[in-house]
Amino acid sequence: MLKIAAKPTVFNGCLFRSKLEAKWASFFLDLGCYFEYEPAKYLLDTLWYVPDFYVRTPNGLEFFIEIKPNHELLKTATKTQKTAIWQFCKFVSVKTPHKHCVIFMGDPEVSFEFIVCTNNSTSLGRRLTLLGPQARVKAGNFWQFLI
Repeated sequence: MLKIAAKPTVFNGCLFRSKLEAKWASFFLDLGCYFEYEPAKYLLDTLWYVPDFYVRTPNGLEFFIEIKPNHELLKTATKTQKTAIWQFCKFVSVKTPHKHCVIFMGDPEVSFEFIVCTNNSTSLGRRLTLLGPQARVKAGNFWQFLI
């Protein structure tokens, strides 16, 4: 398995564990969203889980978001890591059904895929290609597209 080294990065006064997470924070801000980075630690049975982001859109949609560099990394995650992600998605759908879990895989400045987890189910999203900052800003209805 190829190990990708994360480079801690400061963006907008916040220290992110990786440059990729900082790029996603920029993407969320470009879309006019409020976000919290690593908002809380949740105990799920015997596993601790910290989502990468909590995001609230300008029209009030709420998401917990996990960031992965690519879909291959999600495929090669350990069983414990996958279990924690899916248990958290189930926890969110049961405890807070108005919130959604999304796993983004890729770079928001280039292209990415996503999985939306709602109501105890998962659905594979479409592959999106974004062409620079202008395309990012024009994606204002992006969140409605997810759910």
